[in-house]
Amino acid sequence: MPDRDNVRATPEHIWKTHAKSVYDSTKDISPPTAYSGRTVRVRSNIMDSYAMLSNLLQRNNVRRELAKASRHEKKGVKRRRLASETWRRVFAHEVRNSVQLVAKIRSRGA
Repeated sequence: MPDRDNVRATPEHIWKTHAKSVYDSTKDISPPTAYSGRTVRVRSNIMDSYAMLSNLLQRNNVRRELAKASRHEKKGVKRRRLASETWRRVFAHEVRNSVQLVAKIRSRGA
């Protein structure tokens, strides 16, 4: 086997080694299931995993959706609620961008 320091790293060689390492790291991954995206791995500290799961549930509004699903919501009411939530999210994003722009302009000394 040739010495690694003496071998010039050609793009083909780099590609081969990288592709092999990526293939080796992903070949044990099982195909996605209905629960794949909702899985939190538990390693040494269970509290960290629980906190990660809690954050994931909060970010995806799972508790709120579960509470909403406990009672029937009429189609028109749901449509208006979703439109309102979308508008609030878009408006908050635009306000955030405007505030950042004003802060950037002020930091320039204008």
